[in-house]
Amino acid sequence: MIFASSVATRALLAVDHLLNLAMNHAWEQVRQNAERRGSQRLPEDEYGGGDLCSPERPMPTEDDQPLA
Repeated sequence: MIFASSVATRALLAVDHLLNLAMNHAWEQVRQNAERRGSQRLPEDEYGGGDLCSPERPMPTEDDQPLA
């Protein structure tokens, strides 16, 4: 039973390794193709992006002033 488990584990690790190599190769090809075409991603400012996590603060009003 332990031997079968060991063989299955090694087979899964081998498949995982092969898939990892294939994915790395695919991403490398995509990167090289993008470099050949001269396409580069635009900076974030060109997309109109910004910090999505923190909304802009509204302008202070008279109600925001401390009491005298």
